[in-house]
This record gives sequence, C-alpha cells and structure tokens, in this order.
Amino acid sequence: MTTTDWLASERGELAADRILDAAAEAFASNGVGATSMSDIAERAGCSRATLYRHYPTRHELRVAFVNRETLRVMAEVEIGDPSSPSELLLNGVLGALQRVRSDPALAAWFAPGDLRIAAELSDQDEVLDAIVDRFLTSVGVTDRVEGRRRARWLVRSFTSFLVLPASDPDEERRLIADFVVPAILAPTPAAR
Repeated sequence: MTTTDWLASERGELAADRILDAAAEAFASNGVGATSMSDIAERAGCSRATLYRHYPTRHELRVAFVNRETLRVMAEVEIGDPSSPSELLLNGVLGALQRVRSDPALAAWFAPGDLRIAAELSDQDEVLDAIVDRFLTSVGVTDRVEGRRRARWLVRSFTSFLVLPASDPDEERRLIADFVVPAILAPTPAAR
C-alpha cells in the first residue's frame, strides 16, 4: 500500500511563509541588499538547503516577499467609500504609504542603498496585478493593459512619496489628491 503525505503542501506553504517572515526580520535589521540567504536561513531555523528548496535564488525569495507583502498591504488598507472613486484611491494610496512607512521590513526597501532592488521588483506582474485588482478596477479602470500601465505609474509615484516624503501629511494628501488621483482616473487615451 502506497501512502501519500497529504499534509505535504500545507507544510511546504507554512515553511515558505516562515522563511519569508525570517526574511522580513533580516531586511528590517540588515537592509535588503545586505541580507544574505544564510542570514535568512539562520533566522528561519532551517538549513540553507531547505531555504534553497523553497527559493532557489535570492531574487526569487525577494520576488515572493514583495508579492506577499503587496497583497498584505492591499488587504489591510482601509479604502473607504467605494461610491467615490477619488476618495477610494486617495485613501488607498495614503493608507498604503502609512502602512509601508510604519513597517521596518517594508520601509527598508526604500532606503537609499536598497531602492534599486525595490525598483527592479516593483514591475513584477504579480505586483501590478494586485494593484490593478485591488485599487484600479474598483475605481473604474477595467482594461487590463491600461490598468497595468496606470499601475506602473502609480508605483513610481508611490515610490517617490516614500523616498521624498512631503513636508507634512496635509501637503502629501493635497499632492496625491491634486496630481496622482486625477492621472489615474483620467479617461483612457485614444489608441496611438
């Protein structure tokens, strides 16, 4: 009689999640670029072989971390009244900024020495799709290609606010309301 390990996939997901949690701790302590796979394995309490079985490269681990955290931030942000696309988008962007700034593991991605890594990973399909699905479709951007294009611009704007914050929260709110929201909600341009 052959038996299968019916819990194998759940254990694998749990192990992968534990590794990403350990990566978060390491990113917060060391910075993203300075964190090695050995640092993460040690914090996770697993061997490097186990770590590499789940994430064969540091790049793949980083992509998995960014994708997981993007989905978490999107799920945790309070976006407000869905009947007002402008308010929904404004509150979503402001809430996401606050969430990233308040989490040392996420804020580490936007430190001067690690910004390049964040920029490279922000254009991942999973990240863009999460932004399209969570924010942009709810404010009326329904075309997938146009949604991804606007998501790319939103990520660039979002990153600029993390790297160069406005002088005060009211000014930041006004900048986002006056420039980011209208650009995202503008009618889709005619085909070029």
